[in-house]
Amino acid sequence: HDKKEMWIERYLPHTAEYKQAQYKRTQKYLKAAQKAKNTDVDIDLYEAEQDRVEVMAETTVAWQIYYDGEWVEFTPEKAQEIYTKAFWIVEQLQEEENSADVFTKG
Repeated sequence: HDKKEMWIERYLPHTAEYKQAQYKRTQKYLKAAQKAKNTDVDIDLYEAEQDRVEVMAETTVAWQIYYDGEWVEFTPEKAQEIYTKAFWIVEQLQEEENSADVFTKG
């Protein structure tokens, strides 16, 4: 890929944009609990993982990545597609997010 560096830029958990993406998922589970009129709501772990991928995609703002033989233009939809297929990218982003979060709490 022409020896260009690949990078992904995202909002971190302390930002309003990240919090909004996270709150949207939390609200979904709260509404399900209210609808069931039960505080003991089962959470589908696959669905929860998809939520995590969606938050990653929604909090990505730009990238330069080479995937599946081509340079990919960033869109939140494309980010979700690639993050779903390439789970190792999500894991790396999560690791970086965790270390950045600790750093920013200083």
